[in-house]
Amino acid sequence: MNTVKRPSLTSRGTPASSSTNQSSDVLLVENLLPGKSEKNARESIRLYTFRKTKQLQIHFFMELSMLYHNFFFLFGCLCMQKVHAIMTNIAYYNQTKLSAAQRVPLRDIAFEALPTLTGSWWLLSEYIFWFMFCLSIGLILSIFLVRWSAPHGRSLYVCVIFRRILMTVVCLQVLRCISFLVTTLPGPSRQCLYEVPEYLNATQMIEGSADDSGNPSQWGWAPPKNISDILSTVNTSKGCGDLMFSSHTIFTMTFVCITYKYFNWCLLKIVMTVCQVVILPLILMAKKHYTIDVFTALYATPLVFEILWIYFPDWNSSLDMSKNYGIVFRNSEGSFTVTVWGKDFKVDIGEVPYDLYDESISTNTNYETDLEQNVNYKAK
Repeated sequence: MNTVKRPSLTSRGTPASSSTNQSSDVLLVENLLPGKSEKNARESIRLYTFRKTKQLQIHFFMELSMLYHNFFFLFGCLCMQKVHAIMTNIAYYNQTKLSAAQRVPLRDIAFEALPTLTGSWWLLSEYIFWFMFCLSIGLILSIFLVRWSAPHGRSLYVCVIFRRILMTVVCLQVLRCISFLVTTLPGPSRQCLYEVPEYLNATQMIEGSADDSGNPSQWGWAPPKNISDILSTVNTSKGCGDLMFSSHTIFTMTFVCITYKYFNWCLLKIVMTVCQVVILPLILMAKKHYTIDVFTALYATPLVFEILWIYFPDWNSSLDMSKNYGIVFRNSEGSFTVTVWGKDFKVDIGEVPYDLYDESISTNTNYETDLEQNVNYKAK
């Protein structure tokens, strides 16, 4: 089994050295030897550990409590997806108001440098997107069964990670809606590509809405025509006008950020990074977005993710979990218990919040130091 270092964290999230002799099925710990300093202690944790039946039950109850207390927040974020769909329909409707000259795609260096994907190849970026989506969701849901080692050394919870994803995506979608509604850009994708009729003169090119005969109906040109269409239609990959900035890249970059922030599996990080690098030119080769759309999403997503991480940290300390989720952890002489839905369960040190973990480590270290000083004093 591969192992990775797990630093102990203080209440502020900074590394702290530690030593303990907790259960071997969770932690692989070397205790401090007499005469050795705490700095020389080594602590490691398995990359992942399958939960036992009792641990599955406890974790499920904890997740259920988190879901209950986060229900309105998560429901609001999911409702925002419908609002976002309505905004994209408005952008699609706005395309019908452009003149024939305004419907001509803008010049883009990537369009000129890269070949154009046609036919079934046009969907290649969609396949990679859904692969990254399913891989990320499956990995997060695996937390019910597997205790993963996180880079920040804290326990992982499905509800907490989904809260982080939705918080990030919603903030970016608000910025995205503002961007594509204030400035209407001509869609370069095949379902939006306008072919200017030969019979149009210069005046007809710049005045009034573009003639319908130039619309690519064979590729699915179907803009909403009324309020009912705007409120009910959902276009995940065949809309027009919702360009600035790329929604595909928002989601994939969010998944990459989640992978690096919460999981220590090197192979997973490599796979997600490679997929992210590969999907970018495929989006441009299919002309689903301009280069500026993709480029903006590349830096806007991690920027928003990190800002939210700093100012709205996860609620995973014992105080936060007690206050916000009704989950109470207790430490009684090295034995940990958790109260969820009015029931008490015994948990091992691998399940406790990081602040209680550090407190336990500090207590053990101070005890060993006092014991060593007492022995040295008696020896004198």
